[in-house]
Amino acid sequence: NLGYSVFIGYGGLITDGYISNKLVEQIYSLVEKYLSISIIRVKCSPFIRKILSTSEANNTLAIKIKSDYLPSKKVRYSLRKVNGNLFYVRKLKLKEINKLYNLYIDTSLRVKSAYQTPKKLFKLMLSMKNVCVLGVFNNEEKFHAVSIFMYDKQVMYYWWNMSDEIGRKEYHNYVLIDYAIKLAIKKNLSWFDMATSHSSMLELFKKSWGATNMPFIYREKIN
Repeated sequence: NLGYSVFIGYGGLITDGYISNKLVEQIYSLVEKYLSISIIRVKCSPFIRKILSTSEANNTLAIKIKSDYLPSKKVRYSLRKVNGNLFYVRKLKLKEINKLYNLYIDTSLRVKSAYQTPKKLFKLMLSMKNVCVLGVFNNEEKFHAVSIFMYDKQVMYYWWNMSDEIGRKEYHNYVLIDYAIKLAIKKNLSWFDMATSHSSMLELFKKSWGATNMPFIYREKIN
């Protein structure tokens, strides 16, 4: 009951072995029936065992996590441009949901997002154990950029970044990604999934962190 419209969220099957197409369809049908939704498209992580007869389409940009992580010279230069005396990183609190969602709406309109995630999902994320809603705060407890990361036992997923003009100008998204990668190292994760990119500039940005293309498994229902 999260108020989904055309957007569902992260999905996909994680298995310890290969399963048949028939079973896949049965599982998705049961999920649709249980939640009263229609699953049109599913992108499965490239880091799980493949489901039989599925296709690989497009690529996600992912970083192999190493304990001796060192950002590229370009990234280090951008990080140095951030005024370290005027900010710190922490998780957002539930009471900050309205400010968070306002920043998200402004960003989604700016980037012409095809859908808008419902506020109730952001509220849920703030209370979930394996989700980090991280903000860059100044000494007046105001944030200008927020990134959302999800993680399991193996992968840290970079889901969304939102920022205002100050956050973009002062490279706050660099700080958040650097923080998340270091967090992934502490948790002994293997991969940092930076997701797909529909913009060549965004793709270059992600590759500057050392991300490489990896094909993911894709399933789409054709009406």
